[in-house]
This record gives sequence, structure tokens and C-alpha cells, in this order.
Amino acid sequence: MVVEDGLASNGPHVRLLKELDMGFVLGAKPGDHKALFAWVDELESAPRSPGSKPGVERWETTDADGVEHRFRWSNGAPLNDSHPDLEVNFLEYWERRPNGGKRHFSWVTALDYAARMAFRSKRTVANSMSTAVTPARRPPATIPVTAFVDWAAQMHNTDARGKVPVLERARRALAQTARLIRRALSNDHGPFQVSFRLYHGWHRGWERTDHLKAAQAIENEGFAALTSPRVSFSPEVQYGHTLISALPERQHRNPPIHLPNTLREQSRGQPPTEKMVDTAMAADLLSWARFRPQEWALVLSEDDDLVPPLFTAEAWVKHSGGRALLVRKRGPSQYTKLDGLLRQST
Repeated sequence: MVVEDGLASNGPHVRLLKELDMGFVLGAKPGDHKALFAWVDELESAPRSPGSKPGVERWETTDADGVEHRFRWSNGAPLNDSHPDLEVNFLEYWERRPNGGKRHFSWVTALDYAARMAFRSKRTVANSMSTAVTPARRPPATIPVTAFVDWAAQMHNTDARGKVPVLERARRALAQTARLIRRALSNDHGPFQVSFRLYHGWHRGWERTDHLKAAQAIENEGFAALTSPRVSFSPEVQYGHTLISALPERQHRNPPIHLPNTLREQSRGQPPTEKMVDTAMAADLLSWARFRPQEWALVLSEDDDLVPPLFTAEAWVKHSGGRALLVRKRGPSQYTKLDGLLRQST
């Protein structure tokens, strides 16, 4: 069960918890979820046929100490306007004490329960769920790991160059990347479930490059051969042309991505160059640290431009049990303190 404060009740984080089939109770403040509260209010005020179950239910009780407890709840509510497809269960609670003291809490949750079941003896739901204002710190039994992969660097670091067909180059690069990840995690307690996010100049204008076509082709071949007893790989690969936290209105319709034209022509006679690739990886790394602080991240890149966001991500996840690590061939530099962060590949 994941119990977190209101900072966690956002679309990307809720979607991840649902994908991992994890129960959750997340704080949801009215000011941060205006659309959600408006939906509940409208549903409660909507007319209904005689004998039908109300869409929003209420329950009130007064305990032996004279404390009044009021509950309101509804199931299947859309989380927000940006993620209307994410349905959550909504619970709101008010408390009023004889001395005039008042408290008000609200949550979104995957639990399906009635307030009567949640109200136990002399302790209120607000007390029993008071940890909702403190981020959960215990990681799940299987540790989720997001691998932020500089695909061009991995292609360069393998023997997947020269006249090898692009599809075979991609296969070799992926197999080598999986080996590096297994080696980087070999001395840590697992097990681990790794999800790939691959970054490259995936589009020339609007058109997919041959490298993107090859990566998507090997994605369809499956990752069973890459898996070890302690490290498994998610069958779904994500690509850096779609950012983790960008607004939906920033996404193009066709192709449905945020960042086209990441491979651009230079002057005549010069090879094309990548644009927005490193910054996309940096942005996604910080989004990951912001919304998934209990998880692990591996940054597979030889570029020092990823060190500053890595330092920031490390600080953000430190107190929630997460880890952010750098995997690269080069050793430490005298100018950057990478102690405890660097997993050097050979």
C-alpha cells in the first residue's frame, strides 16, 4: 500500500501505481483538484431516479467523546481535466470537536470501501490515515527501475558499427545495454523490474528515422533473453520524443509525440546532428525524481551534461528510498564528485 501526500496525486504517478497494480491512498487538496471536486459536487446534486443508488454517498456519526465525523465518497471519479481517463475513488472527511476545533481531509485512492468500514472504534479515518501527509518510504518488494538510455552512446560503445545492418546494430546495442544494467545492479538487493526509456534523434522532421524503426522492431521481438533471475525487463519501451510530464496540448496529433525533428541537417556535407535529446533526458529524469521518489533510475550516458540533473534527482529521492545512478565507461573526474553515483561499465 502506497500512502503519500498531495504532491503525489498527479496523473503520471497515479498511472504508474495502477500499472504496477499497487494500492494507494494519496492526499488530494481542493485547491489542487478543482475539477475533481467540481465533478463530485455536480454528481451529488444531479437528479436520480427513485430507488437508485446515489453516485455520491454520505455518512455522519458522533462518537462517545462528542466528536462529529462526516464522510463523503464516490467511486470512479476522473482524477483531473488533464487525465480524465484515470479513474480514482474519492473520499472526503470532516471532523468537529466539542471545543469547536475542526479538521478536513480528502484523498484519492484505489481502495473500494464504505466510510462505515473505515471508521474503527474511537479512531477516525483521519487519524488512522494520518501518514497521508508523509511520503511513503518503503519500496515495493520488486524495485522499479527506469533506465534513461542515450542510444547513440550505447551504439557507439558496442561493436554495432560499420557495415552492420541497422536492425542488427540495434539488437547488439540493446543486448549490451541489458548486460550493463544487470552488472550495475549486481551488488544491490533486488529483484528489479527495469523499464527502458531510449533517447536519440528519432525523427527527421516528422519522419521516423531508420534507428527508430529498428528500435521498435526489436521491441516487438521481446526481452525474454535479456532477463536474469534478479533483473527483468518490461516489454514496453518508451522513447524520449514523448516527455513524461509535458502537457497533453503540447503533443502533436500525428505522430503523437512532443518532440519531432530531433535529427536535423547541418551545413552541406556535414552529418545531421541531434537536437533536444540531452535536454529531454534531463527533463524526464527530473520528472521521474519528482513523481517516483521511491524508485531507482539508471542514466546510461557518457555526456557530462547529464551530471547536473543527476545531482538534483539524487537529492530529491534521497529521503524517500530511491536511487539515481550513472552508468558509463569513463571513470570519475577530478571536477565532479561522483562517489556512490557512478557504476562504471567495462
